[in-house]
Amino acid sequence: MQQSVALSDSGPDVLAYYLRATQVGNRVKEALQRVNTLRDRLEQTVQQGRRLEQHIRDIAQEQARIRENMGRLAHNSELYNRYVRKLDQQETEIDKLRKDIEALKHTETQQRSELNDYLMGLDIG
Repeated sequence: MQQSVALSDSGPDVLAYYLRATQVGNRVKEALQRVNTLRDRLEQTVQQGRRLEQHIRDIAQEQARIRENMGRLAHNSELYNRYVRKLDQQETEIDKLRKDIEALKHTETQQRSELNDYLMGLDIG
């Protein structure tokens, strides 16, 4: 029996099915496991980037709230000054998060390339 499966489009459930199948040889299972590992790493990187982007959105919402409150305060009040310090800290954090996101995008590109290269060069024959 011979069967073709498009690994690039197969979900984790399809890979898991073939990894458990007794009819599938060890070389195929090793290749599928490698594909699974590469895809998991890529997905983790994507998810981490999404979490950082969400964190930036959360900070932006908090900054909007702070700026609204600042508009009602005297500029020389302690709370106003505390808000200014908080905004400064948040801007520093946002800058760091953006750099981290850029690094993750670079990692994601490398991981996608590694996965695609592996799939394109796969010859179990």
